[in-house]
Amino acid sequence: MWLRQSTASQEILLGTFHDSTDGDTEETGLTIANTDIKLWKNGTTAQVNKNSGGATHDANGRYYAVLDATDSDTLGNLEINVHVAGALSVRREFMVVPANVYDSLILGTDTLTADLTQIDGVAQSATDLKDFADAGYDPATNKVQGVVLVDTSTTLTNLPSITSNWITAAGIEASAMDGKGDWNVGKTGYSLTQGFPTNFADQAITATTGLVSVGTNNDKAGYSISGTKQTLDALNDLTAAQVNAEADTALADYAPNTVAPDNTSITAILADTADMQPKIGAPATDLSADIAAVKVDTAATLVDTGTTLPATLGSPAGADMSTDIAAIKTETASIQTDTTNLRGVFKQNTAISNIEFLMIDSTDDVSPITGLTVTGQRSIDGGAFANVSGTIAEVGSGIYQFDALAADTNGGVITYKFAATGANDRFVTIHTTA
Repeated sequence: MWLRQSTASQEILLGTFHDSTDGDTEETGLTIANTDIKLWKNGTTAQVNKNSGGATHDANGRYYAVLDATDSDTLGNLEINVHVAGALSVRREFMVVPANVYDSLILGTDTLTADLTQIDGVAQSATDLKDFADAGYDPATNKVQGVVLVDTSTTLTNLPSITSNWITAAGIEASAMDGKGDWNVGKTGYSLTQGFPTNFADQAITATTGLVSVGTNNDKAGYSISGTKQTLDALNDLTAAQVNAEADTALADYAPNTVAPDNTSITAILADTADMQPKIGAPATDLSADIAAVKVDTAATLVDTGTTLPATLGSPAGADMSTDIAAIKTETASIQTDTTNLRGVFKQNTAISNIEFLMIDSTDDVSPITGLTVTGQRSIDGGAFANVSGTIAEVGSGIYQFDALAADTNGGVITYKFAATGANDRFVTIHTTA
């Protein structure tokens, strides 16, 4: 922001001021005196207080202050710093410019002063510049310092006359005519060294040498196929009988029965099957009937030796085996019910008194410790530990008791943690039933 030099009543904004604790909250109720507003002026070595008047809150933690002529008396950079209790420090920079520059560029009420004192780096006298502007150039009186003009001639005179061949090749740079076209304008005296054919004028040239032999003639017009079929279309006239006859001929020519077999492999297969025969023996009727007979004999053998499933298990207690299995299932269900009742000694969501536990000295990890102030926490069904609602009291000899309220048992699996200074933590887990 620009400021006008040595001018009073110039209003500036300071901020935003944020709370020094959280660095975010806008401070709207600060008291900012002129001694809190520090000015560092261009070229100085120390800050000074604002001349008079502090800052007033405007909106959203921003404050305005009014500078006087003393505050803005030095051209160049002006830095303002404000740091008050309860807020973070605020810093702003300004540029103090001459009145003519400020009025011309900011207010638009003036024009910039542009005094001509030099031309091309050479200092000019005011008299010469004025006379030059008023009466024009005169080398004797109205002139520009540093510029010398010789007024000896206003036209070109005393030039040498132009003679024949006065411009020579030596006087022209070799590349001067590059890209300027063909400079041999007259084409007389030229001739062609290559001879033309005798019949060139008739535009009918006959080649006698360099003939090319054509290997493939793509134009088949005028050709025919020798034999019984005179055209390609006739190849589509074969009958089914002709096709079958050709196929039979091909099969006869193949003669598969005359192909020599792999005698070595066949001999090996025969030898292997021959080895199996004496081991199995000749079937009584056929192989399938013999296998069925073996199955019958095997079943009879199991009965005779008492190794069938009924023989192994013994006679059923009831009417049959199915009745015994049903009775076993009934007894198993009863056992499950009994074990469930055994597990749930404690009732869920119900107060429980006299849950006793032992506290051990943390010094030797062995000795019971008395006189403790024990606190308790609970974790219900794997949840986080929280303070118990019930009370804890000492019984004696290191034994303490916990009277749990319903809130302390409101779960299926509950772990209690008891702690006291000088003792090891004690954990007790119970299971409840609904």
